[in-house]
Amino acid sequence: MRDDVGQHTGAAPDLEAGARRKTVALEFDLPQHRIDEAETRALWPNRLITDYLDDAVARHPDKTAVVAHAAAGGTTLRKSYRQLAQASLRAASRLAALGVGKGDVVSLQLPNRWEFIALYVACGRLGAVCNPLLPVYRSRELRYMLSHAESTVLFIPASFRGFDYVPMVDALRDELPRLRHVIVLDRAADGPADGMFDDANCEASEIAALDRLSRPHANDLAEVLFTSGTTGQPKGVMHTHNTLCSVVREYARALGLDGDDIVLQSSPIAHQAGLLHGVVMPLMLGGGVVLQDVWDADVALGLIEAHQATHIHAATPFLADLAESAALARHDIGSLRRFVCAGAPIPRALARRAAERLRIDVMSSFGMSEIGTATCTRRDDPPERIFGTDGGPFRGIELRIVDEVGRPVAAGTEGRLQLRGMSLFVGYLKRPDLGNIDGEGWFDSGDLARLDAHGYVRITGRSKDLIIRGGQNVPVVEIEEQLFRHPAVSEVAIVGIPDERLGERACAFAVLRPGARLSFEEMVQFLKEAGTATPYLPERLEVIGEMPRTASGKLQKFRLREMATRNTDRRKERSSMTEVSITADFDQPAEAVWAVVRDFCNVDRWLPGIERVEAEDGGRRRRIVLPDGKVVIEQEVARDEAAMTLTYVVLDSPMPFTDYRSTMAVERAGRGCTVRWSASLVPLVAEDRVARLVGGLYRGGLKALADFLAAPTAR
Repeated sequence: MRDDVGQHTGAAPDLEAGARRKTVALEFDLPQHRIDEAETRALWPNRLITDYLDDAVARHPDKTAVVAHAAAGGTTLRKSYRQLAQASLRAASRLAALGVGKGDVVSLQLPNRWEFIALYVACGRLGAVCNPLLPVYRSRELRYMLSHAESTVLFIPASFRGFDYVPMVDALRDELPRLRHVIVLDRAADGPADGMFDDANCEASEIAALDRLSRPHANDLAEVLFTSGTTGQPKGVMHTHNTLCSVVREYARALGLDGDDIVLQSSPIAHQAGLLHGVVMPLMLGGGVVLQDVWDADVALGLIEAHQATHIHAATPFLADLAESAALARHDIGSLRRFVCAGAPIPRALARRAAERLRIDVMSSFGMSEIGTATCTRRDDPPERIFGTDGGPFRGIELRIVDEVGRPVAAGTEGRLQLRGMSLFVGYLKRPDLGNIDGEGWFDSGDLARLDAHGYVRITGRSKDLIIRGGQNVPVVEIEEQLFRHPAVSEVAIVGIPDERLGERACAFAVLRPGARLSFEEMVQFLKEAGTATPYLPERLEVIGEMPRTASGKLQKFRLREMATRNTDRRKERSSMTEVSITADFDQPAEAVWAVVRDFCNVDRWLPGIERVEAEDGGRRRRIVLPDGKVVIEQEVARDEAAMTLTYVVLDSPMPFTDYRSTMAVERAGRGCTVRWSASLVPLVAEDRVARLVGGLYRGGLKALADFLAAPTAR
């Protein structure tokens, strides 16, 4: 562990001296009438996370509290409740010595590591405000978030997934005057240099000093968590101990979870869902959690088997990956009883398929950083509710659907989803104007939804995702559900793109199954055969390698809209492109010329830095992907008795090359052959890798062909 203020000695620190430092007062909105209602209805537990940990230690000190699996090296580490409690006490002692006290913000940009849990508990003991930060955040996000939260301490890993965090944070220090300490965790070290996470028994003087600090109140601020950016600029969501613990308690009660349950936590615990279900809930129940720092479905199946995991709460892609994993047959996952799917409406076909393949209960839920997991289906619900809704609310949470002017609507009518209740957040940090909470406590979620007669909700889209085509609302989720049933489709999302005449048109983005193909015409025909009305049909299809998502798996439709708009602009640019064709005769046999064409027009030769090549159809078709998936090129080879053809299509590129096609055909002509080259001429930009590819294919490939075979007579 590295700390920019130097190493600490093993002597007990002066906690009270540190705690006397002035802290930042974070203002939040918790009116007295809300406190009174929660007390009257016994909705809040009025306990701290430290109370639950202390209870667990008293009941079963040697029970495994956390298992942490690290992808780097494939190592697994266990901590008992006794060890976790001692480590959290030691961390609290060290943080207090650094001057951290009630109201100070401690930021944790850590992957799924056991130290995160120890630090979360330590913050709760001191009354400090925990600020989880996703490991994927970089300078732009950190600059804003650390400054906005006025963080005093930041914990980071030395490196994670090949990224070095120290240089990034060092470059930001001058812009963050309130950030007093940056502490770097190094998993490779023999042990923390300053003993911050030493799980040996704390010294009596350290415990006594902590005991003399004023105990935080359950209505004090516990967390500032920035929204994950599915709609744009993140907002700092503030929660108290009571708002967080109350929703976890009701979630566990409704689903029948207890201290015998073991959670597999593969989605980031720096996200609200991961924090609630992978950190807070296991501690409250006295159960266990298995942390996986890098998602890999095959590894996850092994962890379920090895540690007898019983429960998973994660986004749709995690469920799909588990159900489709080739390793499923090799592992006994009989301990796993349920998977609660969240983050986006779950396709019904996926839920049914996963439930059958994994032999578990698949449940659907809805939640937000602002209120936690608010709804969930129940095990004894009929199939139409389990697979056709996002569940009913937990005790202490209310839902309603309103129209565009805020009037409640009848059951089954689509409108804006509003929520209120025990776990509702207490405001956005320094942005009270963005709260969207009316005088009766109703929070406007920004989602479109329907409520059925039983009070179960079905999310139909974000209000910003609404597509209005020619004055008619397009039922986006229903069309996505139908298109997901196509055998070629692995993932699908539909967004609106601006249109001068109709206002908006629908564009479908699809990720296809390995080896599958789907044309626009095939998509339309499939939807028509399913009874989709013509005005609801998507008017464009974009096939992409993967969906843009947050680290927790939430789909970022605003990025798809950006991609669709960008591609629309490119199509306009390409409308004036010139189609050209060149024909040349050669005396050499077609097979000899074809061999040269295949060699010199090979993309591997002209395009360095290829990330991966995906071969399909016995190698006849290849998909070439450049780093970060920024450029995707498809190469297809075809041959018959008359000709041999090599075609390149640029499927995706940041430059105006998407849909660009180049074809080189070698046709047999007596003893010789004819070479036909056709393409769309586009502006070549020297810095662009695709431009180098195109230029190389034309100038290098054809010149080499001519030099090798002798100059042809072009016509």
